[in-house]
Amino acid sequence: MSNRGRWIAGGGALAGLAAAAVTLRAATGRWHRRTAELVHRIVAAPPRPDRAIPGEHSDTLPEPVQRYLSGVMTGGRRRIRAARLSSAGTFRQITSGSPAAPDSGWFAFTATQTFTVDPPAFVWAATMNMRPFVKVYVRDTYMDGHASMQGSALGLVPVVNAAGAPELTAGALMRYLAEAPWVPDALQPSARLRWSPIDATHARATLTDAGTTVSVVFEFSSSGDIVGVAAQRHRATDRGYEISPWEGRFWQHEVRGGIRIPTRGEIAWTLDAVSQPYWRGEILGADYDFMPPAVS
Repeated sequence: MSNRGRWIAGGGALAGLAAAAVTLRAATGRWHRRTAELVHRIVAAPPRPDRAIPGEHSDTLPEPVQRYLSGVMTGGRRRIRAARLSSAGTFRQITSGSPAAPDSGWFAFTATQTFTVDPPAFVWAATMNMRPFVKVYVRDTYMDGHASMQGSALGLVPVVNAAGAPELTAGALMRYLAEAPWVPDALQPSARLRWSPIDATHARATLTDAGTTVSVVFEFSSSGDIVGVAAQRHRATDRGYEISPWEGRFWQHEVRGGIRIPTRGEIAWTLDAVSQPYWRGEILGADYDFMPPAVS
């Protein structure tokens, strides 16, 4: 090839790379703008009419719940309206069949998650490093009584797009309830949420929203912290949704933004009597928006 031909070929390759970079930036920008739109939507949503309906009085709650709420609901603190958490950790996909090796299949992730207390909602947006130079963006949402799960490689190639199934909605609402220790005002008794006693260190929370009802068993330490959650949850499989035992562990409780929360955790499915962890993470930051002060 002549020098002129080499220059033309090289210029064409550079032009192709530049066009690909522009396409990638545009796709990534669209993905993140859509995430920001969803976050704004849940944060701007007005409270539902039933928010003022009281639940149980504090002295009728199960004893471990009273101990927990008295520790996180410090005197004079206003109620949380929304929370924004940043986290990092590892994640893997768990499938049926032979148990996965404890240290296999894990991918690093970073994530931001926005919760609202009234109405119950969340947007979880994560970036996973699945392969060198290949990022997968994942977005799980629960809002307006519906759930969705979306994933895209580099913002260009869809890898998952699920919405509408009642099992998906119930699983997302259960996730919201199980992750409420990061937003403890969501565990206050209300028209939506009821506590039932189990024993000295366990109590069951039942949450109803938009016609869907879920329950999670919470485990409390002697000092009043939530250290575990457990439930029977729908899990997506090749055969459809199946109910499987699901549990989480929390530890390293610290005060973040004036609220005492667990900062490390692990979530697992139990399949064929074997615990299969699939999420391990650490809370890096927590910011809270509070309800405006009552007008006297």
